[in-house]
Amino acid sequence: MSGPARTTSHASSKAAVLDVIRAAGTISRVGLINATGLTGATISTVVRGLIEDGLVVETGRAESTGGKRRVLLQLDHSARYAVGVHLDHAGITYVLTNLGGAVVGRISRPGAGAAKPADVVERMAGEVSALIGSVGIDRDRVLGLGLVSPAR
Repeated sequence: MSGPARTTSHASSKAAVLDVIRAAGTISRVGLINATGLTGATISTVVRGLIEDGLVVETGRAESTGGKRRVLLQLDHSARYAVGVHLDHAGITYVLTNLGGAVVGRISRPGAGAAKPADVVERMAGEVSALIGSVGIDRDRVLGLGLVSPAR
């Protein structure tokens, strides 16, 4: 067989499967095969890795359609986190979101004002650290940080 879904790398297969699970809420492996066009073997390998990484959990079984009831999968929203920062002259807002995008922590601080960029970056690093600490999650579970700032 040919086609883009059959020739994707493992990393892009993993990303595609995660995206489908996220969008679906809960889905079976068969549903993933249908939604992604990936082979059953690829779905099994990718899902096994996602479960081992703690990103996906099995959440029960679907209603029977005459055969064996399918195992349902969903994201473990508390598996990983990301930080978002809105940097402005007047204020800086920090949010910590879970894997599902829900805000689990938020702080607002005075803006950058006329401070030197290096000083602002150092301050922001401390404030991000304080936000993560206030929620009580392991820093290793934070995947990254996104920063937005209005242009002048």
